[in-house]
Amino acid sequence: MADLDSAKVEDMQAFFTQHYAPNNATLTLVGDFVSAEAKRWIAQYFGDIPRASPVPTPSCAPGFGAGARRHEWRDPLATLPAVIIAYRTPPHDDPDTPALALLATILGGGESSRLNLSLVRGTQSALSAFAQSASRRGPGLFAALAVANQGVTPDTLEAQLAAEVARVRDSLVTEGEIEKARNEFRAGNIFGLQTTMAVAERLQHYAHDHASIDDMYTDLDRYIAVTAADIQRAARKYLVTENSMAIVVVPKAGLQ
Repeated sequence: MADLDSAKVEDMQAFFTQHYAPNNATLTLVGDFVSAEAKRWIAQYFGDIPRASPVPTPSCAPGFGAGARRHEWRDPLATLPAVIIAYRTPPHDDPDTPALALLATILGGGESSRLNLSLVRGTQSALSAFAQSASRRGPGLFAALAVANQGVTPDTLEAQLAAEVARVRDSLVTEGEIEKARNEFRAGNIFGLQTTMAVAERLQHYAHDHASIDDMYTDLDRYIAVTAADIQRAARKYLVTENSMAIVVVPKAGLQ
């Protein structure tokens, strides 16, 4: 946080000027319009915005190297402990991305997910728990997170969270769990076509993170084809201790 705390207004303005310019942006229009007329409006309202100097390609190096890492952060604003266990994952175009996405849904997506059933409803050691697979053009991140219940120590919560990750890694998920995850992706694909804003966001995603924007018509097939063996293989490859970083958030006043 030191770099943010020391930043000056001039630094923020320079960053904005460098990166928020027409030559570093993609404009997507979705709706009922006449293309020629829309282009005239674009020129009218955006045409006089100056270009910036070429933006250097940012480094996509992983934020942490090989080997397990653990960091404890005492947060003056936190009222309860929380634990995040994160794992490095490959870029979005990697063949393992669909398996990791379904794995995140099975592990921590919704009321019937494993983390919710085990840590929130079962042991009641967590107030909330979820998992997310965040893939990008560069290296991605798979994270499992839980917020401790009253009286539960961070060490206890971390051990239980790690145990659930190990369970999904060491044994096959059920066909019922896979079908539920597939249905969520099917539904998401449909919902992503129901509004002009959702369609615009989908177009932006495929324009930036895929080799071709036409992938939006076939991408769902990759997720529907995922099997239990695919999920276990991906989990064994990426969700291992030596590829992890655990962040333990502790209220600054002490354990709650």
